[in-house]
Amino acid sequence: MHGDPLESKTLRDDFPTHSGFRTSIGQTLLPLAAAAGIPVLLIHGDTHLFRFDQPFSLNRSPIPNLSRLIVPGANDMRAVRVGVEPGSAQPWSVRLLQSRP
Repeated sequence: MHGDPLESKTLRDDFPTHSGFRTSIGQTLLPLAAAAGIPVLLIHGDTHLFRFDQPFSLNRSPIPNLSRLIVPGANDMRAVRVGVEPGSAQPWSVRLLQSRP
């Protein structure tokens, strides 16, 4: 997905109240991921600052199985390699690839 779903998030919100992703992510993905307990990876761009973290919460409780990857772009056009290790506690491996001269 392209937009940054947490762009306008405040410290007191689980999810930004004015986000266009409130229904699809805030009211759907977050509860489903929290209930499922299996690893989920959300990949997006927009802010284009490479980041791999777990910023999501539901009812002010972290959702440790839901990870976010922000891919670079705009002025930093590089690829990200994502590996998957099924059955691992942290199944995602993420590596930013360097551009070739």
